[in-house]
Amino acid sequence: RHLRRLGHRRIGLIGDPGASAPTIALEHLRAGTSQALREIGVTPRGTAVVRRDASFAGGIDAMATMLREPLPPTAVLAGSDEMAAGARWAAVEAGLEVPGDLSIVGFGGRDVALHAGLTTVAQPVTEMGETAATLLLAAMAGAEVTDTVLPCTLVVRHSSGRDRPPRGGGRSGRTGQAAASRLESGTVDGRP
Repeated sequence: RHLRRLGHRRIGLIGDPGASAPTIALEHLRAGTSQALREIGVTPRGTAVVRRDASFAGGIDAMATMLREPLPPTAVLAGSDEMAAGARWAAVEAGLEVPGDLSIVGFGGRDVALHAGLTTVAQPVTEMGETAATLLLAAMAGAEVTDTVLPCTLVVRHSSGRDRPPRGGGRSGRTGQAAASRLESGTVDGRP
């Protein structure tokens, strides 16, 4: 909903298909994004989804792939903060401004999000551990245990902003493809 409020309608998703904590499953990301778009009257068709491992390198590779889309997204949701940091690095290396040309939001609330200035959906890690221990003890005592959902918190930093037309005019896939070409001609893993 944060990206929706900022005017984004083309939101790409990057994540690990075998997600586990501290990542969020792509299916949950896709469902939440689709619901938020439908709420503002946008049909969520053609949402770009790129599956890579939930790492900095996975984020770099996913962003390079996403930038080659015919109509690249104006915002990207990442299944982990590490992926979001890699996606941000790749976007900046490709010559894009974050958040000017592209907004990026991670998931987890990990230290990498703080250090990279990433907007993130922070998990209540301490409360998760306490709840897990309580539920485990209850199950061991024979009590019936049900799923528990704990609220996450949106932490807005410098990687998300209003959707705006790119520098130089209307938005098209050429902007993303040119950025992807710049990225591919340079280094993507810190080595030439």
